[in-house]
Amino acid sequence: MEVNLTRWESLGADLNLAALRQDTRRLDHYPTDVVSPFPDGPGDHAEDRPPLKGSDVLLVILRRAFRRFGKGFAVGTLLQSMFTVSKLVLRRGRRDGRQIKRPLYYPYTAAGPLQTCSDGARILNSDALCLKEAFEFGSFVGTFLSVFEVGMLLSERDALCAADEADGDVCRSRLAIVLAGAAAGLSLLLAPASSRVPLSVFFGIRSLEVACHLLVRRGIIPEIPHADVLLMSLSSGQITWAWMFNRASLDPVFARFLDTCSARNRPVWDAYRGVLEGRIPLPDDVRRAVNADRFALGYDEFVDSQHTSCDLLHPRYKSCTWANIVEFVEGSCRSIPLYVPVYCLPLIFFRTRQLLAAPLQQALQTLLSIVRSSMFVGAYMALGWTGACLLRAIRMQTPKLTGLVTGLFAGCALFIEKPSRRIELALYTLSHALQSAAKNACWSARQRGLRLTVPGLDVLGFSLSSALLCYTYVFEPTALRRGYMSLMKWLIGSGSASLQASPGLQSPARRNS
Repeated sequence: MEVNLTRWESLGADLNLAALRQDTRRLDHYPTDVVSPFPDGPGDHAEDRPPLKGSDVLLVILRRAFRRFGKGFAVGTLLQSMFTVSKLVLRRGRRDGRQIKRPLYYPYTAAGPLQTCSDGARILNSDALCLKEAFEFGSFVGTFLSVFEVGMLLSERDALCAADEADGDVCRSRLAIVLAGAAAGLSLLLAPASSRVPLSVFFGIRSLEVACHLLVRRGIIPEIPHADVLLMSLSSGQITWAWMFNRASLDPVFARFLDTCSARNRPVWDAYRGVLEGRIPLPDDVRRAVNADRFALGYDEFVDSQHTSCDLLHPRYKSCTWANIVEFVEGSCRSIPLYVPVYCLPLIFFRTRQLLAAPLQQALQTLLSIVRSSMFVGAYMALGWTGACLLRAIRMQTPKLTGLVTGLFAGCALFIEKPSRRIELALYTLSHALQSAAKNACWSARQRGLRLTVPGLDVLGFSLSSALLCYTYVFEPTALRRGYMSLMKWLIGSGSASLQASPGLQSPARRNS
């Protein structure tokens, strides 16, 4: 019978655990806490091996920590390099005046080319920033993995010694795992400053999901049907309000993504906000901007005394119902180029064996996933505009109510997606909604002379989140979704809560270390 070794035991390849532990208990001069995990050969006995010194233990820990750091540094540097390079390419394309072509999307403003006198300096600064961020992110991931690895090694070693003394199964120390995860979370200090808050929010949302899952499993809180759709609707209410009326509180990349999906430009939202707030007639600059945008699309001039807010949202059609049906079709078509790489790249790089074994089946499943996700985005926009048109029809248009109702309607589109993707999309939307709400709260506090800034709050939140996630990974692995569990197992390695003493094995198997 073969079992997986712990981190500490896996350092000794082909080690006979039963013989080692029995000899350890039999020899009084060979304490259990200094058992060497390194046999000289497959046939060596415990009597022939000298006790393991403290320096050797330290060498073992450092070797394992450096191995984890190297793996994490390589993964983090590669990911951050890909992200920053793509961001710089898009930014340079906009600066050169070559805007990315998007269906039915006409940019409100186009940045001119760079000044020739500073082109070289800006390019060098961008390249230096790219390398610096890649190094910092790689250091962050590597330090996180190495610190948690050291914590796991120490906790496993103590648990194995206790298992030998108790002659039975001993569980890891839960407090030790929590402290190891919290200490690893402090590595966020090495991450790029611009990435700390998004990382803290991302992992905070995931830890909140895990905590809710554990509380539901223990019966502390009830299970809410379609909680993912409800969460999506509430988060979308904050996001749509911020997108329409307070764009500065959203991440710029996410705001441009919403612009692309909706095919509506900033002049439309400026005029729409003016109509909802009752600023009639509109200011001259807003009127000129919205009319320039309408003329570019081939529509007539917007006269606020003769037009309604629906004429801004769907100028091509007078009927709100027909306009939203067309919006669903066109929005779905606009989203297809977005989801083609999202589904095709993982199929090519990570599911190559399945693709070669059943190419037709895999291609059909990928095509259906692309169509389903594209329809979700189209329905998201169409249902949102339906809510706005409904408020105009019942004469309850206000900026706050319009943003909330638009988001509530749009979130119902999540029913189109697969159940496995619903919670992921809801959590992604929630992260942007929380960041937007936090920025609005800080701005409101500043206007009242208050200060809500807490130094190091992002690092503290990330440390608490990593402590909960690491605890769940070791003691409650079924509470994690399969994708996250596979990723953590690949990065961190296997971990079991219970360790066996003297299982009577002949040739224990090595596991991922």
